[in-house]
Amino acid sequence: MIVGTAQETGLTRALLGSTERLLHGATVPVTVVPPGWRKSAPDQISRIGVAYIDTRDAREALRMAVRVALRIPARLTLYTVLGQSSERYSYLVGRTDEQAFWDKARDSFRTALEFAAAGVPPELEPRTVLLEGAVVESLAALGPDDVDVLVSGSRGYGPARRVLLGGVSSRLIRRARLPVAVVPRATHASAE
Repeated sequence: MIVGTAQETGLTRALLGSTERLLHGATVPVTVVPPGWRKSAPDQISRIGVAYIDTRDAREALRMAVRVALRIPARLTLYTVLGQSSERYSYLVGRTDEQAFWDKARDSFRTALEFAAAGVPPELEPRTVLLEGAVVESLAALGPDDVDVLVSGSRGYGPARRVLLGGVSSRLIRRARLPVAVVPRATHASAE
């Protein structure tokens, strides 16, 4: 399913619903196209990005992205984001220990990316990119020079848990500069 977003707020959004509500009720992948994207849209999709972290949801998103990329054909880039050290806990554990933690986390994320890319068919020319910073902001900063569309998994928390735990895909579709395909948790059940 492909939907566009509008810059609606307030009462209009409450009355008409929102793309986010559609996402959380969807049982099939939903691609959300940001306003104004058509101006910079490529003639054809040739580069697909995948927001990846070693979870069941992201593995399902990668699986779907590979299927689509093989049909188009398109190149595939796996992105993961490592949050930057906040230096909030340096005074508790010491700067050296905190740096060691971030170095180990970076190595772990890089290893997971490389392992996932190794399972991608070579004809898709898989690449891996490790970004550092806030997850949503880093992924939303990707633009037409990076990929044509970004695929993301969704944990499918539902409204109550999403308020408590946050929702990367919901925040990402609001800020992204390019289309984001969200693969819902419901897809996992059908794949198993």
